[in-house]
Amino acid sequence: MEFLYEPVGAVMKGPNKFDWSHFDKQLNEIASRGHQAVFRFYLDYPNKPSGIPKFLLDGGLRTNSYTEFDNGKESASVSPDWNDPNLVTALESFSAALGKRYDGDPRVGFIMVGLIGFWGEWHTWPYDGWTPKKDEQGNELKDEKGETVRLTNWMPSEGNQKRVLDAMDKAFDHKRLVVRNPIANDTFQTKNYDIGYHDDSFAFETLPLSMGGQDWHFWGRAITAGDTDFWKKRPMGGEMRPEIQVPMWNNDPPRYNDPAKPIDGKQGEDFYESLKLTHASFMMNQGVFQMPMSGEPLKKAKEGSRSLGYEYQVSKAYLDGTEGKLKIGVEIENRGVAPFYYDWKVELAAKSGGKIINVWSVNWKISGVLPNDSEGNQSVAFQSITQNPKLANGSYEILMRVVNPLEKLNSKAVKFMFANKDQGADGWLKLGQVKISNPGR
Repeated sequence: MEFLYEPVGAVMKGPNKFDWSHFDKQLNEIASRGHQAVFRFYLDYPNKPSGIPKFLLDGGLRTNSYTEFDNGKESASVSPDWNDPNLVTALESFSAALGKRYDGDPRVGFIMVGLIGFWGEWHTWPYDGWTPKKDEQGNELKDEKGETVRLTNWMPSEGNQKRVLDAMDKAFDHKRLVVRNPIANDTFQTKNYDIGYHDDSFAFETLPLSMGGQDWHFWGRAITAGDTDFWKKRPMGGEMRPEIQVPMWNNDPPRYNDPAKPIDGKQGEDFYESLKLTHASFMMNQGVFQMPMSGEPLKKAKEGSRSLGYEYQVSKAYLDGTEGKLKIGVEIENRGVAPFYYDWKVELAAKSGGKIINVWSVNWKISGVLPNDSEGNQSVAFQSITQNPKLANGSYEILMRVVNPLEKLNSKAVKFMFANKDQGADGWLKLGQVKISNPGR
């Protein structure tokens, strides 16, 4: 998969007017490489031009300027008034249009809810209503009562956050969504949505207090929200903290650890401990592509990548061609850390004389095969019984594959791969030989 950001203002030209041409071009470029996209739309990306639609600014939308995160160094973004009624209505309209156009699109893998806050990450820190305001010397300011003066909270109200989540969840029935953090308050709880999460400070601010982290770290929030089993049905993704993306792989286990260069006064966390908790399926780590790596660090980075998500293996196959029926059964086990979250089409095929002579689909739902773990999750059985198969009596090799829907647009789309060695580069997995014996023929 490949990731891309897109400003809302690049596609939303009016309250109900959209131009998707540039965004579609990017999706097509990714699809041409056989990949699917993970994307996030934003309004406010520090140090980039504003992503706010022009019609909202022209309509009087109030904005806040800031210099944090190097904003203004190359370009100046602004933070909108997230509670502006026209803005919230526009985000609902945008969500509906986005879902209408891209729900079910084979070019799309996962969608980050985004939209709200810096980078669409659902926070406006330090403007959170809690962080102390400081003078130029870094001293906390006090009011006339001697109490700490805190920066204004720029985040939208809980009610307006809920409106955006409601709109995005309603807009997508097929594509899987993820949002930045687990949230539980008196207005809404993210665990009640069909939406997973993405930890964008993975292996740096992931672990909870009980494991040396903080209660506001990602997994601490999951615990507080009562949503630690979400990964069994809803996906988990994220991004490695940018500063740690390359140097962390110098250590075993992978972890940023440079006492001479602490980040925000601290070191990183164990990658595999973070993965074991979160069951992440995808993780952005652009640094390893931007800075050449070699030797053991590169090997560790590749191992870390392979450890993400599912690892399905067909552990057993049963074939029977007697009594005028073709019975095919398989058992699939998951040796990874997370299930596969889509029910892509499953096909079976019969091969004879080195050629595939018949292909048919079966209604096997492969999503939700949970990993083998201490809870005793084992293999999941699937079966197909075909009456009077369209095959002459004789011996056949039976194959199986999971079809990437992107193949409709690009035959070279990345194949769904099992861990079995008997799977070919074309995606077909050999299940074994069967002899068809139909007395009526």
